Amino acid sequence: MKENSPRKLLSKFNIGFVIMFVFAIGISAMLLVANYHLQHSSLLLGTSSQAQVQQIQQNLTLQKSLLDSYSNAFNIDHFQQTFTISSQQTVASITELSHQLGPSQPLAKLAQIQQSIHLQAIELSANIPQAQSNQLAPPLGISQIVQIQQEISSAKKLLNSIGIDKQQLSGDIGLLQYAIFLILIFILAAVLLGWFFKRTLSTCLLSAQQNTDVSMFQHRTPNPIISLNEQGEVIYSNPATYRLLTTLDLGPNDVRSLLCMDLSRYQRAALQNNKKFTRFEYQLKQYTYECELHWLTDQRRWDLHLLDVSAKKVAEQRLQSQAYHHPETELANQYRFREVIEYMVIEHKPFTLGQIEIRSFSKLLADVSHTRSQMVIIELAKVLQQACLDVEPHIRCFHIGDKNFAIIIDSTPDPTLAEHFVKHLNQQMKATQFSGQYRLELDFGFATFPGDGASVEAVIRNARIALDASASQQHTDYILYSEELGDAIARKNELQVAMRDALLAQQFQLYFQPQLNLQTNKITGAEALIRWHREDQWISPAEFIPLAEQSDLILALGEWALNTACQKAKDIVNAGYTDFVIAVNISPKQFTAPGFVSTITSALTKHTLPGSNLELEITEGVLFNNDTNTLDTLRQLKQMGVKLAIDDFGTGYSSLSYLKDFPIDKLKIDQSFIKNMHNSKEDQSIARTVVDLAKNLNLSIIAEGVEERDQVNILRQMGCNHIQGNWFSKPLEEGYFSYFLQNSTTPKNIV
Repeated sequence: MKENSPRKLLSKFNIGFVIMFVFAIGISAMLLVANYHLQHSSLLLGTSSQAQVQQIQQNLTLQKSLLDSYSNAFNIDHFQQTFTISSQQTVASITELSHQLGPSQPLAKLAQIQQSIHLQAIELSANIPQAQSNQLAPPLGISQIVQIQQEISSAKKLLNSIGIDKQQLSGDIGLLQYAIFLILIFILAAVLLGWFFKRTLSTCLLSAQQNTDVSMFQHRTPNPIISLNEQGEVIYSNPATYRLLTTLDLGPNDVRSLLCMDLSRYQRAALQNNKKFTRFEYQLKQYTYECELHWLTDQRRWDLHLLDVSAKKVAEQRLQSQAYHHPETELANQYRFREVIEYMVIEHKPFTLGQIEIRSFSKLLADVSHTRSQMVIIELAKVLQQACLDVEPHIRCFHIGDKNFAIIIDSTPDPTLAEHFVKHLNQQMKATQFSGQYRLELDFGFATFPGDGASVEAVIRNARIALDASASQQHTDYILYSEELGDAIARKNELQVAMRDALLAQQFQLYFQPQLNLQTNKITGAEALIRWHREDQWISPAEFIPLAEQSDLILALGEWALNTACQKAKDIVNAGYTDFVIAVNISPKQFTAPGFVSTITSALTKHTLPGSNLELEITEGVLFNNDTNTLDTLRQLKQMGVKLAIDDFGTGYSSLSYLKDFPIDKLKIDQSFIKNMHNSKEDQSIARTVVDLAKNLNLSIIAEGVEERDQVNILRQMGCNHIQGNWFSKPLEEGYFSYFLQNSTTPKNIV
């Protein structure tokens, strides 16, 4: 109650001030309203009273005028009628004026005079008989007229005195308004004075309350407060200190046991600080406390404020664990991974970095649910962590991505240790069935510091390069980074950038390799082949075509090749070779890209080329899925008259069902079966099988890579329709190809 009394008193004073303020506002409003009504009524009263006074004056003047005219004409009827009306109006005006100004002696006397005038006028009419206008009034009549006129003059004088009373009323109203103004000023002054006292009292009461709160703070706070003198003796401890002693099973005299062991060091640090303050944390049994240490110069003492931050530290550790560990596998994550590498690079500590990736991870995700895939990853993390412990206790394991892990071997770079780790882990992987039924394979890439990279970015990048190289090789599970590998990747990246520029600058060329009909010895077509001449050297298609497919440049490159080939085919057709066919290779990405059929249609339309003069070479992999979209695409192409050939036949999939399901025109025997067929019975058997298969299916057959006369003879005996290779002609630049075609002994009416 005592602690709250200042606040209660302030609250009551505030309520009283509000009531006084509202009361003052109310009184002011009432006075203003009364003043308004008084002014309004005074205005109306003055206006109305003035009108009545003027009316009385006019009536008195009229009565005097009637007396003057009556004394000359003696017209009794007109005089009596008019004078009576005037008298009645005068009495009515006097009565109305009495209502407005209130009963007064002047008004009463004025009414008596008017009554007397009226009676004398009646008596005058009775004393003077009606006569001719030339008759004179008798002496009595003349006397009465004079007396009535005197009465009228007295009435006018009395009426003027009534006007002086009205001016006095206006003066009284002015005094009343002045009084109201003074009252309003007094009320405003009272309100301002009350507000000033309220502010002063509020400040005093709040200051008193704050002083009370400050004085009670040390007793109320739940945090221990300990005061020490200059000699380090405890001179004060608050109740929270004794509660802490009880919690720690210490006695009430063991306050010094709550102090930090090296408190003196922090005291020196505080004194060196101009603020004479420092903050630090220390352990007190199982609890963590934050201590604020203050030196009070004026009191020559130390104040220690202790705060239990145990829960905060646990939360921070939990957050740090969440920030630096993968939520599913609980392995250190990519952030911790990078911090460790940065530290080791800064400290120049050699290490081996290994990056690990799950092979065919997308297939795993497609085969199992999300929950099951998470379980597989968790199980893999345990196997990986155990393998690290088995091989080398100093190997640290990280989970840096959904399908990516990493290890850091803290030792002098030793390739044999990385190889030993891979072998041991692969053995564990083969012995483990994840989630009861799944087998996993891993790819590894290793790089060392400082040998394979002198910076954080370099060593991480080079380990990734080695991993990508491992993943791209089907029968290699780990690769150690080398300068040769780095150079190859650098060239790959360089060529990908250069290819984009070459496409924009139209630096690619089409070469054409003629195709010969073995039965007629006539040129029936040619295959369009892309060539790239860069910086005075030829870039092999075997090098840049795979890069184009990896970077999706193959779509733009393929469209360019298609349009260029169609333009060349149109020129050949216009030259008279009406049945000539240009073959264009189509990559799987092109074939499955949206709008592929529209791209073919657009190219044929743009160059007005019949579909029968264009042949598209596709790989077996495109047809292997045997899905509805593939069949629809092939049928649309056939409807346009475009010819379809299977490139590199025999090197792909074992299933041949697509040959009967799809509208194929030609099979192209891969050159790997042609190269040694004149020396290998096995290759001859394969080639003969393909030729017989094509005959049975009523398909045309062409052999590529023919370079020997013996190969030509064998293929002709087998019944192969066409050949293509350096024996007949190597790929020719566009101009040379046109010259070759025009100067060939083959007639223009080729079949």
